[in-house]
Amino acid sequence: LEVLRDPHRFKVLVWHRRAGKTTVSMAHLIMQSQLRVGVYWHVFPTYSEAKEAIWRDPNMLFKIIPEGLIAKKNENELVVQFTNKSILHLKGADQPDTFRGAGPYGVVWDEFQKQKVEAWHIVSKALARNGGWSMFVELRLAEIISMTFILEDKTPNSSNGRAGILKPPSRI
Repeated sequence: LEVLRDPHRFKVLVWHRRAGKTTVSMAHLIMQSQLRVGVYWHVFPTYSEAKEAIWRDPNMLFKIIPEGLIAKKNENELVVQFTNKSILHLKGADQPDTFRGAGPYGVVWDEFQKQKVEAWHIVSKALARNGGWSMFVELRLAEIISMTFILEDKTPNSSNGRAGILKPPSRI
């Protein structure tokens, strides 16, 4: 898929309903966690949405992650530790202050249009410091246009500052 090969640090998935945005973004998180050891987040508007959409859905997280990559699972915190020591954490943006001080290398923002923008402002500073990336899914046109400006990369010597706006694949 184009999204998995696209070089932009910031990606915006402009895909229709039921096109597989969450599945593809989760696969991207898992792939990146195996390439660079670190902390990776999949953020929903609320913690309970993250739990329902990813953790409890039998066709999602534990169907996507090969069992041999999992070292530990913690359902109370919605955390998976991989055998290479990377960590995948499902989070809710409803309490953005809990994002302070963390340093994720990659963040998927699922249903970003419903999230508190303060969460992005907090996390973007950590991503700028560590060269991390973000993927935004399920956006309306107005948000897509504004994201192009919000995501202007201020990192010195960066060659991929603007967001890559990616259309849905013909099939997954």
